[in-house]
Amino acid sequence: MCRPGFIRVSLQDPKKLKAHPAIMRGCTFALEVLVLNALRRSRKEGKMKTLRQESVHPNDASECRFTGLLKECFSNGDARILTIKKRRLMHIYAPGDSPDHIYLLRSGRVKVFNCAENGKEVILAFHRPGDLFGAVEAFDGGSREAFAEAMEDSMVAAMHRKDFLCSLAEQPYLALEFSHLLVRHLRSVQSRVRDLVLRNVSSRLAHLIVNLSEPNGLPDRHRPHVDPAPTHQEMANIVGCARETVSLILGEFREQGLIRTQGRSITILNRAAVSQMIA
Repeated sequence: MCRPGFIRVSLQDPKKLKAHPAIMRGCTFALEVLVLNALRRSRKEGKMKTLRQESVHPNDASECRFTGLLKECFSNGDARILTIKKRRLMHIYAPGDSPDHIYLLRSGRVKVFNCAENGKEVILAFHRPGDLFGAVEAFDGGSREAFAEAMEDSMVAAMHRKDFLCSLAEQPYLALEFSHLLVRHLRSVQSRVRDLVLRNVSSRLAHLIVNLSEPNGLPDRHRPHVDPAPTHQEMANIVGCARETVSLILGEFREQGLIRTQGRSITILNRAAVSQMIA
């Protein structure tokens, strides 16, 4: 949790620093110190420019002017490229590992999951190219609590946490973008908990399909589909049900004209009706 009264750059007057719990709610103490120092230094140098309100609003990822700074950070010489072959069944990291690196997915797909003693998986997140993962543990000082595994042949950029922290301290806009990412992560976790507690399996599955069809968490009118979609077993591991239940519900969605499936692709035919199921 962030300390009360933590400061940020005011959207109305960037020369003043005010409390902004919406941005900093999901940050750790270490990140607070980095952002605070970076913003103070930038203010002294007179380089802080006016920020539009939509630039840092946690609900508006497509309008975020900082998008791309994290990718640029991983393009310098401090990051090394890892090629991961799915057939080798290699974990990028596993529970108990030291969180020495933060990862940016360059190509392929990665899943983050926990595994019960009986072997059953609980999938926590899917990552697509451009996603940052493994960052939260790097700031709380604890060990990894989940597995990260490639779902297909993938390429990952890995940066040591010390180099990443230095980049955040030197670049205030980068620190703000990372704060934005942490807020989105927190909202995603809250949404998963709400799904499991308040929604039935059909609503949870509809919500999953909608989320997977919306890159960056925002509606995309030109891409109302998931390709490739997770397997039925993977979807079951996310929504918390049996694989047979997922197959049955997807069949019902097809009969109702809500979706169309072809191979590993799922296309949403009636977005309004599907959205109504999760309202």
